[in-house]
Amino acid sequence: MLLLALATGASADNGPAPFVAVYALSQGSLSFGTMERRFELKGDGGYRFLSRMKTTGVLSLVRSDKISEVSSGQLRDGRFVPDTYSYHNSRGDKHHALRFDYGSGQVLRSDQVRPWSAAMPTAVLDKLVYQMQMMLDLGAHPPTLRYNIADKNKLKEYVFEDRGSEEVVTDVGRYQSVRLERGASAADRRTVVWCAEELDWLPVKVEYREKDGSVTTALLRSFDKL
Repeated sequence: MLLLALATGASADNGPAPFVAVYALSQGSLSFGTMERRFELKGDGGYRFLSRMKTTGVLSLVRSDKISEVSSGQLRDGRFVPDTYSYHNSRGDKHHALRFDYGSGQVLRSDQVRPWSAAMPTAVLDKLVYQMQMMLDLGAHPPTLRYNIADKNKLKEYVFEDRGSEEVVTDVGRYQSVRLERGASAADRRTVVWCAEELDWLPVKVEYREKDGSVTTALLRSFDKL
C-alpha cells in the first residue's frame, strides 16, 4: 500500500529536504495502524527512503503486523536512481529484495531459489521511491505521470492522472491538494493520492481500493524536517 517535503525547501541536488512524516491508517471507521516515512540524504549524493507500517489498537491484539520497506540509491539532477530495494513483512516472515545493476542494465531479485532478472526500462524506479520522484515531478504540473516500476518479479508501468484540486483536512492543517488517480473509477483496484503544493507536493492523503471493494486510507498525522 501506498502507497507517501516540503515546506523546508529543496536540497542542492534539486531534491526534497530530509523529513519524517507519520500517517494514520484506517478502513472505514476502523483505525488500525500507523505508517512512518523517513527520507534521508547523504553527503555523497546518496539517499535512503524508509517506510515502516505497524498495526495498533485492538487489531494489534489479533495481528501484530510490521511491514518495512527501504530504498537506497543516488539523487542525480532531480532524478532518483535506486541501487537496492528491500521489503519485509513480519506476518509470515515475507521478504524480497531487488538490486539495480546499471553496468549490465539488469534489475535482479536474488532472495529466491531461482533468481529473477529483467532488462531495466528507462528511468526505472522501485515501488517505494517513485513516490519521492512524484513529489519532484509535480512541480511542473503535468496532466499525467508515468513511472517504470520494478516490483518483486515484474516490471510495471504506473500511470497517474491529474483529477483537479481538492481540500484535504489533516491533523496538521488544511491543504489545497492535487488529486491523482491510478486506475479507472470502475477498476477493481484504484489508488488515489492527494499531494499538497504547500508542502512541496508531499502526499497528505492516500486511498487504496482492493478487489473486494475495501478502502484503506492513510492520512497525514505529523510532519517534521530532519
